[in-house]
Amino acid sequence: MAHAALKLDFLADAGNGTWQVLPSGQLGVERCKQDPEGTMRLLRDYAQRALPKGTQIRRICYPDDDGDWCTLAESTLEDAVRFAQPAEADANRLSLQLRLITEEDQGTASAMPLAAQSSSSSASPPASTIVGGAQGSIIEVVLLGMAPAGEWAELAAFDLDASGASGGPEAFMSELDRRAAAVQPCGSKSLKYLDEQGDWCMLSKASLPD
Repeated sequence: MAHAALKLDFLADAGNGTWQVLPSGQLGVERCKQDPEGTMRLLRDYAQRALPKGTQIRRICYPDDDGDWCTLAESTLEDAVRFAQPAEADANRLSLQLRLITEEDQGTASAMPLAAQSSSSSASPPASTIVGGAQGSIIEVVLLGMAPAGEWAELAAFDLDASGASGGPEAFMSELDRRAAAVQPCGSKSLKYLDEQGDWCMLSKASLPD
């Protein structure tokens, strides 16, 4: 059976030999295969938002079938998906545990057990989000929204001309609203973007240049 979605179960060192379960994310399985570069950018953003503000990720690791933790990268993404397990109570999804190696616990990657202990976390993305990555005159826009299971998932990904943001915010916002309305009823009216400090800010014509 083909699985459509990949649930990302992020884990972080909670100290004293325990591991904290962080807010999860979700990606399309086909996107992982067809666009590993774009998928890794989105995956890293999910991971960074799951951690406390200011925490820097050094590596992301996934478990292979021998129980070893391997470094996740564009070149190993398809391999990681291959080791994902069927998600509980959802036959249409796979579940992949990902260990986030931060600057503080860089030396303990190989010590993590596969069974992680559950722990509450206050990290939570805003209700509607937009993640942008500028590439020359093109902005890659990734729309994120709440999935039925209470996790954050990619709704859509597309490119917009960055020159429109500086020369015509009305036209830019109009096109963004059209794209957003196709995947969520409220369109761009509740979209937020991630700034350099890791804060989520309301997107509008006035804040568009930022």
